[in-house]
Amino acid sequence: MKIHYLPVAALLAISALTNQELKAESILNHNQIRTESLSYLYDNYDLDQVKAIVKYLLSDIYHIPYSYITDESYLMNDLGLDSLDMLDFTNTCFEFFNINTDPDDVLSTPDQYTVYNFSQMILNQNPS
Repeated sequence: MKIHYLPVAALLAISALTNQELKAESILNHNQIRTESLSYLYDNYDLDQVKAIVKYLLSDIYHIPYSYITDESYLMNDLGLDSLDMLDFTNTCFEFFNINTDPDDVLSTPDQYTVYNFSQMILNQNPS
């Protein structure tokens, strides 16, 4: 199992997210905590929280500057993920959000996902 880390600043931004003007420096340069414990901190996620988490995970896993990732960025065309990356990233997100759906069931057209659409798909799959 691959464990990813989110800084404390990211948790605070996610839990009290009121705007999308997050700075990469304020998120990436703080103490790390295990993300496997994050899914137990919240009963419900809203779309802004899911988008912030998706953007952070994309930045952390694929070394994409956080400030480069927008809601309209296509995961494959703009951010450079290939089909195996999409499957791996979807598995990572599903594990993080405690979703028990086979990623193949929702990735019929992986090249059509923007950060916004992908976050919306996760929110629709999330049982909470």
